[in-house]
Amino acid sequence: MMAATVEATRRYVSIGVAAGMAGCSPQALRDMEKRGEIPPAARVEGLGRRFYDIAEVERIRGIRRERAPRLAHSPPG
Repeated sequence: MMAATVEATRRYVSIGVAAGMAGCSPQALRDMEKRGEIPPAARVEGLGRRFYDIAEVERIRGIRRERAPRLAHSPPG
């Protein structure tokens, strides 16, 4: 019973909304998924669209924040 309650209270957002919340593009989320940096997104059967759990979006934001200082100090080219 508890698992059903937890699952019912989870909130999912579309890839476009998730990307906006995470400060990146939808393609960046697809690329992160391909590289295995984030788990595969939930999909609605028949639609094929990606949906992300709000908690996962927060984790993606953390990954991007950790990368930002490294990218800022990388040599050009």
